[in-house]
Amino acid sequence: MLYTPPISDYKPFYIQIGSAVSATDILTTYNVLVREHDFPSELAVKEPYKNDWKDEHGDDEYLPAVGLYAAAFTYQLDCIMFARNNSEAAAIADIEAGLATFKYALRAGGLFKVYDAYTGHGFKEVRLSKFPKPARGDYEVESKDNVRLMFTVEFKVNDPVTRMTLSNGAIVER
Repeated sequence: MLYTPPISDYKPFYIQIGSAVSATDILTTYNVLVREHDFPSELAVKEPYKNDWKDEHGDDEYLPAVGLYAAAFTYQLDCIMFARNNSEAAAIADIEAGLATFKYALRAGGLFKVYDAYTGHGFKEVRLSKFPKPARGDYEVESKDNVRLMFTVEFKVNDPVTRMTLSNGAIVER
């Protein structure tokens, strides 16, 4: 059985998949606890369209009237899942089933929105980039029937400038 230990000051991480009208706390729904993430502190600027005329100095850059555009970025969530069952093998099977459900939800929805209550950062036009399969050695046995798995999920943010927030249970633009 998947479970999460009580953490008094944990701030949820939310996803809102596809056309869903409400956000989902991944801890409550999938028993996935976010340990940390690597949101970039600053946005990178896209390289503007340019011509590099070989018979002239410098570049001919074409800058839009609205200014420079931000580049898409990827970031990782370091996550943990816990399971308790009557044997180590059964606990590992529970985690693997939970991982499959979480991965399917992220893949099947296509683009989704995310919001991290801890940092207050939220983004839209997000997709799953990587969800590595854990190796057998990645499972940490805490006792004969209690297993923990730390894993990393990578997201790609295609709209890095629209800020999102959580309002009335939904992830919406600020």
